[in-house]
This record gives sequence, structure tokens and C-alpha cells, in this order.
Amino acid sequence: MGKSQGKNSHAPDAMLRMNFLFQASLQQTRHHHPVLASYYGQNLKAVGQKATVRVSPEVKRGLCKGCHGPLVLGVSAQVRVRGPPTAKLTYIECLNCHTTKVFPIKTADVK
Repeated sequence: MGKSQGKNSHAPDAMLRMNFLFQASLQQTRHHHPVLASYYGQNLKAVGQKATVRVSPEVKRGLCKGCHGPLVLGVSAQVRVRGPPTAKLTYIECLNCHTTKVFPIKTADVK
């Protein structure tokens, strides 16, 4: 019966390391080093799994599922919006490994 001390308080070092690795991978992508950026992304995932810490949704959406590189629009990713007006989908394609992620777009109900 342990006390809950807040969100992810059991591994603050892992959270700091994951934040640093994500920022480093973004920096390497901007400097056109996709292999090094993917390496940092793989390390980020490994640190999170070893410490059993969940990766935040923003970071998870910002990493490619195939090569683990960061998805920076215009540099390492291409975005397309497709679908009927009632159910639009966002397609994000990694330009390094050509893996595609699909996200639904929430539409506001206008009455």
C-alpha cells in the first residue's frame, strides 16, 4: 500500500532524460542528420520502457513508428488531410522511412 505521489513521480530522472532525448532528436533533424535523430528517438523509447514511464501523447505523436525519428513538418514529415467532410483524417508521412500515421480530426458541431 504505497502512497501515490503524483504523476510519474517514481522516475523523474527518466522523464528528464526522455525530454532531453526528444529535444536532441528535434535538433538533429533540423540540422539534417536523420540517422542520429532516429538513434535518439530509439533511446527515448528504450528509456521509457526500462523505467516503465509512459511517453506523453505530444511526444508519441511527434515520433515516427517506423524509424523513431521526429516528425518535423516540411523537414522530415509530410501532412495530408483526406476524407469526407464529416470524418476528415490527417495523414502524416515520414519522409525518411515512408511510414504513415493516421489521426482523426475532431470536427466542431455547428448548430
